[in-house]
Amino acid sequence: MKNRIKNAIKTLLRRLLGMKLYEVFMATRKLGYIPHIRHPRSFNEKILHRKLYRWKEIPPQLADKWAVREHVAKTIGPQYLNEVYGVYERAEDIDFAKLPDSFVIKGTHGSALNIFVKNREHFDKKTIRDQCRRILSDRYGYFSNERWYLAIPPRLIVEKLIFDGTLPMPVDYRFFVFDSKVGFVEIDIGRGTNDHTLTLVTRNFDILPFRQRYPAIPDLQKPLLWDGMVALAEKIGAGWDAVRVDFYSPNQQSILFGEITFAHTAGWCPFTPDNADVELGKFWKIP
Repeated sequence: MKNRIKNAIKTLLRRLLGMKLYEVFMATRKLGYIPHIRHPRSFNEKILHRKLYRWKEIPPQLADKWAVREHVAKTIGPQYLNEVYGVYERAEDIDFAKLPDSFVIKGTHGSALNIFVKNREHFDKKTIRDQCRRILSDRYGYFSNERWYLAIPPRLIVEKLIFDGTLPMPVDYRFFVFDSKVGFVEIDIGRGTNDHTLTLVTRNFDILPFRQRYPAIPDLQKPLLWDGMVALAEKIGAGWDAVRVDFYSPNQQSILFGEITFAHTAGWCPFTPDNADVELGKFWKIP
């Protein structure tokens, strides 16, 4: 009910203000400053600029959780893809009896549209199917102006659940690639817990003095397969002035592709201190 009310308010605002003023309103509310979208300087401003003025450049298939796998397989090889158990257009078509004890269901047409099942014996099929229907009906990208997502056919992809030591969720390595070179990396550890940390580092794994949402780990150790992930991210990100390429490294023994993102947090997530947004924006040279 709460989400329905929020979405109704956003829909009304979008209609009353128009797309550009709505974007300015939402970004100002989230970032704490009025963004200069036409002539952007900060990292978030450049994301907003992409959403409003350059969104047609983004091929929807690269943001599609299922379709992107073909591109990744051709670019770096199929060995970096997570195992897929099935892809479905309807929740009713998922045969849970054929799935392993643990798995994850993702919406192919957005981000954070996930259902994690760690033990098949302790879940309710009806509840899961209802959640799947909500994912399929989600018009992801509409309220955030990420219009390329609206061109992706809504589907459900069921994948192997990645385990990473004793962590409840695998460490998420988010590589920000600019003109074929990694500029900085966001390392998410402990997502979904009270111990969630988010550390920003350089390509060479120097800890950056910037923060976004969560506390950082000042003495975070360089992962064993770091150099390999950097090289793979730069291969996938080649040809783009800015793109985010995500990887996992389960137990630091292998590398698995996560996703490609063209508008990190929709450009609505503030950095601290105040100069961080502009400093990170210097990596991105808009053509």
